[in-house]
Amino acid sequence: RLFKNLPGLKFGRRLHEQILDSLREVKPTARLRALDIEIEHYGYLSSTGKAAEKQRRNIELARKELAERPTDAFSWFNLGQEYYAAGHFEAALFCFRRAIRYLPGDYRMWLPRAIELAALSALKLGRPRGALELLKEAVQGLGEHPNLRLLEGQAWLALGEVAAARRAFAAALKAAHDNSMVLEIRNEGAASYAAWYWLGRCAELGGKPQEALGAFVESIRVSLAVGRCYRPAVEALVRLILPTVRSGQEFLGILKSLLPEISTHAALRAAVARAIFAEPPVPSAGLEGAAMLNGESREIQGFLSLFKGDYAEAAAAFKAAGADLLYGIAAALSASTASSAPALEAVVPRDPGFLSWLLGVLLQLREFEQFERLMPVVESLWPSPKATDRAVILGRLYSRFGFWDLVIETLAPLALAGHLDGDALSLLASALEKAGNLEAAEEVWLEVIRKDPRPFAAARAYAALAALRLTQGRNADAAQLLELATQLAGR
Repeated sequence: RLFKNLPGLKFGRRLHEQILDSLREVKPTARLRALDIEIEHYGYLSSTGKAAEKQRRNIELARKELAERPTDAFSWFNLGQEYYAAGHFEAALFCFRRAIRYLPGDYRMWLPRAIELAALSALKLGRPRGALELLKEAVQGLGEHPNLRLLEGQAWLALGEVAAARRAFAAALKAAHDNSMVLEIRNEGAASYAAWYWLGRCAELGGKPQEALGAFVESIRVSLAVGRCYRPAVEALVRLILPTVRSGQEFLGILKSLLPEISTHAALRAAVARAIFAEPPVPSAGLEGAAMLNGESREIQGFLSLFKGDYAEAAAAFKAAGADLLYGIAAALSASTASSAPALEAVVPRDPGFLSWLLGVLLQLREFEQFERLMPVVESLWPSPKATDRAVILGRLYSRFGFWDLVIETLAPLALAGHLDGDALSLLASALEKAGNLEAAEEVWLEVIRKDPRPFAAARAYAALAALRLTQGRNADAAQLLELATQLAGR
């Protein structure tokens, strides 16, 4: 449709139609090249229902095509993509491995993407070492591909190897200058704003907030330069700044000193305003800042009204903004006392991320009855086999609000049963410290050291134990523990 085809050239395949097979037949001497043209493909915009229907249809089409071409790499790749989109990561990983095995030279352009999705599937399954093995083999064959280096860094970070992760993210930035491969599918931000964001996360985890701020700012600036506004970096920047300010004016002043373009860049102002509401509780300085940044936006007006407990006004604003899901939530809260009102649990999507956010909103608004009514939805998303995951999610949520007794009540039984990983044990130990139970906290920190193989996790535990020793007046012990923490953190 964009240009006249060669006679006889046509698309083929049941799913994700391709033209390469036909091109090989019509003009065997043809060579493929990349054009510097950007195409935005939005897919279905009208409703999530259509998208879900398309996903089911695509899986069925991919299975049929694979039955006809059992050794065809692209058929395996297509089925893997559909399984990945549906959250079936084990099946997706299996398909991507088969795709890589059967991939011929003509489809080398798909190899980085197939390996990338295979590694992402392994990470989703909690297998960072498996992802690293995949990526190590891939880098040997493909060179310094930014997508793969970015994933390598994420895998190292999942293992707590912050220094190794930082090296991988720096390599992703450096790979931006390697143009040896033309036919490839690149993650646009892998060698730019995404790499800067992850370098910021490394600094944040390493206890270097100023370095983290600088990396997040650079990520945002680089993304703006290519017509984007990278949300993870914006949210991370807001998360670092908000706890340090006492007013919206102070918040805005710091933002302007870091990003002077925020004064005139409407998309950036809107992104920062939204980011303020990304992780409840939202402090009063955040509410003031959102109103100052983008108070004329009906969506932001909806958030402001929601967090003030004015549900009817929030519903009206969200409806005017076309935010159907948020409108449904606000309307259900507004009409919660009416017998004919839709129950909140009936309008909440079965999406873990959104549900976690909404539970935080309800806790901030002290809507404890509504919070309790959503527990069956929580249990349906994390049923009995995932009870530990459910408890950890709730424990983290309670910790953000300082409900330390609830953190302990939720996590302690699982710790005694040996079901918690290092991160969850660290959360429990911190809660025990906050609650004044220092002896129990010390035992849990020791369990973190015994159980969690990640150097950074052990460093954090040794540092916490050093602080406890100082409160007991055991300065020599504290110094030794701090030395251990320093050595481990530097690895």
